[in-house]
Amino acid sequence: MRKSQPNFSQWVQRTIVSFAAVLALFLLQGQAVAQSPEQSAHEFARQVKDELVSVIRSKEELERKGGQENYVKAIKDVLVPVVDFDYIARGVMGQYASEASPEQREQFADKFQQSLVNTYAKGLAGYGDYDISVVPPEEDVSGQRTVGVWLNVSNGDVTHRLAFTTKLNREGEWKVTNMILNGINLGKAFRGQFENAVRQHGSVEAAIHNWAV
Repeated sequence: MRKSQPNFSQWVQRTIVSFAAVLALFLLQGQAVAQSPEQSAHEFARQVKDELVSVIRSKEELERKGGQENYVKAIKDVLVPVVDFDYIARGVMGQYASEASPEQREQFADKFQQSLVNTYAKGLAGYGDYDISVVPPEEDVSGQRTVGVWLNVSNGDVTHRLAFTTKLNREGEWKVTNMILNGINLGKAFRGQFENAVRQHGSVEAAIHNWAV
């Protein structure tokens, strides 16, 4: 019998960012398969589609070998090489990034990364039964250094439309820089959260200190 899944409203509120981890797993495993910068984000995703579910389902084994911390560390090891946390964190700070000191920007990037990794670790395991398919590009994207990739994420009853933005850096590595899920722009959502935190706590420093996803 299929396990019940949270409805979309609850999912958006509690586990929306877990799909960012799914995307990062796609790209990281793709890089393990082939390092060539000539390959597109779509090719990376297609190469590793079958590996994704086995990675998500490794949670129990990882925890059996080293506890929950071992699982969280594994998620961090996956995400850090492929998600441009510094770039995303600066965008989340929005207008306050220019007001913040370099130390504050670095502090927030670290806090942002940590909060996302912890959230991913909690949210990933529940999506092992989802079928994830990459939508072929409608036009030629070869040679482009910024590529949007669409995915269909389905549990058999409902299909979510997921888009993520990847950028090719100078080292020829794809990095995740944003996501859009069913029309919800994750970067903008986090930016609004940070702005609210500054207003609530009275300063950028306090917003950083109290940040949590």
